[in-house]
Amino acid sequence: MELFDLIKEEDILLDISLGNKEDIIKEMVARLAKNHGYGSKTEELQKQVLARENIGTTAIGRGLAVPHVKSDIVSGIHACLTYFPEGVEFKSLDGNKTKVVFLVIAPPDMADEYLKILAQATRVLKDAQNQRILFAPKDRSEILGVLKKVCTT
Repeated sequence: MELFDLIKEEDILLDISLGNKEDIIKEMVARLAKNHGYGSKTEELQKQVLARENIGTTAIGRGLAVPHVKSDIVSGIHACLTYFPEGVEFKSLDGNKTKVVFLVIAPPDMADEYLKILAQATRVLKDAQNQRILFAPKDRSEILGVLKKVCTT
């Protein structure tokens, strides 16, 4: 499974409002839950992702945050992507604002795939050149095309 296989057009949030880290995570989880049939479990998923975030920040630096959690609620790996050109405070390890937020939720029995996706997201999205390329497009379909290109090169 590749990173670009997880991202569906409806899981790219270009219209997310700026807010604090908790609000951003909640909005991203709500979108994933709605789009993938877990709508009735949105609040529980939000609590799980936020509990994981409270263990230690997932803002790993260079403008990237990768909030993630393993949850019994979901039956497959799901991902959501959003971008803040101005950056948002996410308590990053390097102290810089976060521009790319990539959320991953997976069931516990897919731990290997989950770790591979997290590693690929970190490698691909942390690269400044990839960030510039990936977010130059203005719509979701262009972002998907560019994401596929940077993930397979």
